[in-house]
Amino acid sequence: MDSGVTLTYEDRRVVDDWRFSVVRPYLREWNLQIRDVQWPDQDMYRCTINTTPVKSKIVSLHVKVPAQIIDELSSDDVIVEEGETVVLVCNVTGVPRPEVTWFRRSAGSSGSAPGHKEPIGLDMVGEMIIIQNVSRYCDDYYECVANNGVPPAVNREIRVTVEFPPEIHMPTPKISQYIGKDTILDCVITAFPQANNVWKKDGREISSNSRFRISAYEEGDNTLTLSLRIHSIRHSDYGEYTCEASNALGKDEQKTILSEIKDFQPPINPEGSGNPIVIPMTPGTKPPSHNNHNTYPGYNTDEQKPSPHKDPGSAGNEDSSQSHGNRGSKPEVDMPMRRIGQLLGRDAILSCMVTAFPEADIAWTKDGRSIGENGRCEIDLFDDGHNTTIADLHIHDIQQCDYGEYTCEAANVMGVDAKSATLFEVKG
Repeated sequence: MDSGVTLTYEDRRVVDDWRFSVVRPYLREWNLQIRDVQWPDQDMYRCTINTTPVKSKIVSLHVKVPAQIIDELSSDDVIVEEGETVVLVCNVTGVPRPEVTWFRRSAGSSGSAPGHKEPIGLDMVGEMIIIQNVSRYCDDYYECVANNGVPPAVNREIRVTVEFPPEIHMPTPKISQYIGKDTILDCVITAFPQANNVWKKDGREISSNSRFRISAYEEGDNTLTLSLRIHSIRHSDYGEYTCEASNALGKDEQKTILSEIKDFQPPINPEGSGNPIVIPMTPGTKPPSHNNHNTYPGYNTDEQKPSPHKDPGSAGNEDSSQSHGNRGSKPEVDMPMRRIGQLLGRDAILSCMVTAFPEADIAWTKDGRSIGENGRCEIDLFDDGHNTTIADLHIHDIQQCDYGEYTCEAANVMGVDAKSATLFEVKG
C-alpha cells in the first residue's frame, strides 16, 4: 500500500489480515487478492520486483459503497396538527454520493389503492422535504429512496399523521316518518383522532336502549357514519336532533328534524268526479331489467286506463283498478354516498332514497344478482314522507366476497331508475 505497509512477500502473506493473499494462476503472474473489500481498502497499491534496477508498478483501487440510510439521523413517524410545518429528513451515505428521491404512498384512501405510490414533484430531490401549512389531505406515507448506481438501492418509509378537528355532514337535514314506524338518522363525521361522538335531543344525550340504537360505521379516510335508529316512533320522539363530535382540537355539530307524516290525501281526479286518482300496484312483482324503460311487469296499462265514455258519476262504484289516471312520477333514486369503505369483518350500511308516485317496488342487487335477506344481509324500508322511501341495506360481518358494486333499483308503472355504489375494503 502507498502507506508503506508490506502485505505479502513472494507468495506469502505477511500482514495480519486474512482478506489479503497472493494468487498465481500462471508461473509468471503474481496477483494480490483482497476479499470482502471495505471502504478503508481504497488506496494506492505497489508491486515491487527485486531486480537491478528495482522495478515496480502502482495500481489505484477505488471502492464504491452502496447507499445507506443513517437511521439515527433520519426522521421517524410523526404526528402533527393541521396547519403546522413538517420537516422530513432522510440522511444517507455512500460512494459515490447517493441521490435521494421522495415518493408519497397511499395509505389506502378512497381515491387510490393501498400501496400505490407516486413521486412528489419533479424537483423533490434531496435529503429533506418541507411541507408547510400541512392539511388533513397530507396524511399519508412518505418514502425516500437513495440510489447511487451501486445496488441495492435503499428506502425508508415515514408515516405522517395529521390531527384535525371534527367536521360533520348531515346527508338528510329533515326526515319525516309515521308514528309507530322506525327511522334512521345518519350523520357523517370526519376527524382525527375520533373521540366523543354523540346524538342529542333537546340538549340531552341519547343512549342505546330498547327503542334507540346508536351504531358507528367506519367509512375510511378518518370518516365514520354515526347512525341513530329509532324503533316504534312516539309523539315525544318528533323534534330536533343534534349530532355532536369533539376531540382535543375542537368540536362541530349539525342538526336534523324528525317530523310526523300525516295521512296522505291523494290528488283529486281533474275530470270532475270528485274521486281521488288511484293507481293500482301489483305486490310481489320483481324489479325490471334496465332495458325496460316504458313498462313494468305485472301492469297492463291499457286495461287500467279509464274509459272516456264512462259516466263520471259512476266512477266511485268502480274498482280502483279501473280509475287509473296518467298522473304520477317515474322513480328517482338518490344515493347519498357512492363509495363506502369498511374493514373486513365489520358491518356496513348502504342507503338509497327513492321518490316516486305511485309507490315503487325497490330491490338491491350486487353484480347484477338480486340480494335477499339472510343471516348477514337485511333490507329496511322507511317511509320518509313526500312520496319518498329510504331503503337501507345492512351487511353484517363483511366477507371478501361482499366488496363490489351494489345497485338500488326502483320501478313503478311510470318507469324505472337505478343508482349504484361501491363497497371497498379499508386496510387496518
